[in-house]
Amino acid sequence: MGKASWIYEYEAYAGKIIAERKTPGASVAFALNGEPVYAQGFGFRNRAEGLPCTESTVHGIGSVTKSFTAVAVMQLQERGHLNVTDPVVKYLPEFRTPNPEYTRQITIHHLLTHSAGLPPLPSLYPAMGPSFRDDPNRKHFPLSLDVAQFADIDSYADLMAFIADFKFTPLGEPGTRFSYSNDGFGLLAAVIERVSGLSYERYVAENILLPAGMADSTFDVERLMKHPETTQLYGPNLEQDGAIEPQPGWWQAPALLAAGFLRSTAVDMLRYMEIYRTGGLVGRERILARESVAAMLHPHIECSAGMHYGYGLMIVKFHGATLVEHGGSTKGVAAQVVCVPEKGITGVALTNVSGGPGLSLAMGGVNALMGLPLATRRVEYTEVPIHPDLLPDYAGEYSSLEGSQFAIKAAEGKLIGALMGHELPGRCIGEDRFALATPGEETAVTFLRDAAGTVVQAAAGLRIFSKVS
Repeated sequence: MGKASWIYEYEAYAGKIIAERKTPGASVAFALNGEPVYAQGFGFRNRAEGLPCTESTVHGIGSVTKSFTAVAVMQLQERGHLNVTDPVVKYLPEFRTPNPEYTRQITIHHLLTHSAGLPPLPSLYPAMGPSFRDDPNRKHFPLSLDVAQFADIDSYADLMAFIADFKFTPLGEPGTRFSYSNDGFGLLAAVIERVSGLSYERYVAENILLPAGMADSTFDVERLMKHPETTQLYGPNLEQDGAIEPQPGWWQAPALLAAGFLRSTAVDMLRYMEIYRTGGLVGRERILARESVAAMLHPHIECSAGMHYGYGLMIVKFHGATLVEHGGSTKGVAAQVVCVPEKGITGVALTNVSGGPGLSLAMGGVNALMGLPLATRRVEYTEVPIHPDLLPDYAGEYSSLEGSQFAIKAAEGKLIGALMGHELPGRCIGEDRFALATPGEETAVTFLRDAAGTVVQAAAGLRIFSKVS
């Protein structure tokens, strides 16, 4: 039997994107109503040795790990060990923030939805300890802060001490502001360990990976390096015009495993995504109750223009259906999972290069299976007019405590974003909202004003940045 016609179209589309984005290798897989309809590797898992990527190549999945953490929390709720409405201090009494009243109000639900009021903090880098500090490739990941000032974060106790000692202003009352927080998911792992009596990674392995049949998925770097099909990691060399080169060395963060450090294959992840298509089942194994899946897929809070966040997953209204998705990125990782439950579609795209086209590859398959143009975006923004006199309100430098920064310029009646030496044209899509022309898909930016009407912050890339000049 020959290939379905959509596969020819998809392969041409994927090949073009992979070439344009200089992606060494990618693994993709899609299923319809639980039956795999496409699983394929593109390019190489090791370019120098000519070793191909396949659907069974092990990649990092980055922040897609957060949905596994949410599944674990929901399982523990089903078993009566916790409730998502419980305050975090019930399980972590040593947890502190600069605002004691807000600390008492923060619930497990707030951590699951990135709405605890925690700003982006620089904990990820000290949490990766030697794997980041001693990596010769770290120079290609520029930060606006000196990581050397922080002691290593090796445990959940260290993480909570870091949050308690770090000087920051909460973003607001818990439940009112979305800002992506790796720290919050580290705290969830600490809760999981306290109530289950198991390490986070053992809990996930025994209660999710094993029953779902995900035999090639692991947090363990030693096991990862022994796997016969683990990918090499690649990234741009910022000193050589962004040339893509090998950047070996898997980063590891024991206190933040729950935020982004699972590694897996396209085949395994396709099995995992059945949870969201079926309402909790992978084959005949029930991983979650249907009610728990419904809670995970509920659009609890807006995370970007036209997009909402559930529990460890993003929820988008997409051409009359619901798109359930999440991405993940770190060194040598750009991953994306997708599910459209009403259409029976599940999919995954894993790439082995920093900034790779995981989102475009995954959405191309969804679009093909839905009969849409393959380049259809998750959200299409409609431009609206704006008076040029308003543009200077937004101009300035924006920075996060996490170490990221960008600039906004107003020139010749237009708004332009500046990021890592690139100028990104912006167009107005609503009051104080713009879409910047980033690779693959526009990035929405929402500018936030204080009581006096002055722009003081910007929500971009799922995080809240402060205006610093």
